[in-house]
Amino acid sequence: MANKKTTTAIEFDCLAVTNVQVFPFKEGASLGHMKGMATIVLNDQIQIRGLRIMEGENGMFVGYPIDTFYKGEDYRTVCLPITRQLREHIENCVLEKYHALMDDEMTPKQWLVEYKSTGCIEVKGELNIMALAADTARDEACRQLAIKFGERSLNEIEITSVVQKE
Repeated sequence: MANKKTTTAIEFDCLAVTNVQVFPFKEGASLGHMKGMATIVLNDQIQIRGLRIMEGENGMFVGYPIDTFYKGEDYRTVCLPITRQLREHIENCVLEKYHALMDDEMTPKQWLVEYKSTGCIEVKGELNIMALAADTARDEACRQLAIKFGERSLNEIEITSVVQKE
């Protein structure tokens, strides 16, 4: 019987992050040091929501959910890892996912912009644009069309679609 208890304790000795969801914030003055929120799942068995991705004096770190109803002077954390090993594991998983998402957002993507004429000029075509987002690709297409057809003709040209290429 004693062997069975020891085996069970060893099975759950080390928790592992099995799923990470990160929700980065858009930059803004009111957010301060908080860069996003995260949700993790440990061993496919317990979910922890409300992790805060923070930027401090010594770099990025993960803050744990706090009890918003606590009336003391300090914050009271709802849950937190007891061991340094688990804290570092959670922090590495969350920050790795955060940085991957941020790098992906900052990488220009290829966009296909289709346009056609709305006036008496018969024009139809498409442009390949490198941009971070669809609205930026649309702005760049307008700029290129203005150069190609002139500012006056731009009033008679309509952008019909902006699609990200895979």
